Amino acid sequence: MKLKLTQRVLLVLLCCAIASAAAAAAVSWTLQMSGTIISPHSNELIVTDATTTNEVHSIDWGEMEVGHTYTRYVYVRNTGDTSLTLHLVLSSNSLIDGGYGQISWDKEGYVLGSGDSVQVEIEWSIFATGPTGGAVPLGSVGPIEIYIQGSNT
Repeated sequence: MKLKLTQRVLLVLLCCAIASAAAAAAVSWTLQMSGTIISPHSNELIVTDATTTNEVHSIDWGEMEVGHTYTRYVYVRNTGDTSLTLHLVLSSNSLIDGGYGQISWDKEGYVLGSGDSVQVEIEWSIFATGPTGGAVPLGSVGPIEIYIQGSNT
């Protein structure tokens, strides 16, 4: 019994010695950090009319006849300090996602420089009438929203 206890004590001491030797063998390297923390880049898109001074928050399409494509123009201005790649994102709505018509534009992937403006052509093609074959007021199927987004290039 005494022998087993001594062997256990020796085993514990041996483990401690190995751990101490491993810790003594560890090395480290110190890196000194430098740099500058800056404010995030300011990016903002503004959509305006042809004067480029009046902001546009809605587009009135009026009455649109089946089988026709309608076009409206707005200007997009990048007031930020970095270039932005433009994207058009459509809300999920049967009037614009292929159910009755399709909205498209001519600036997908366009890189808009800091401080620059570009004329944007938005087209709405009307393919079919409403489910009952009659007129469909735009607000009757929920909000119709498009989002003009800019991502850092």
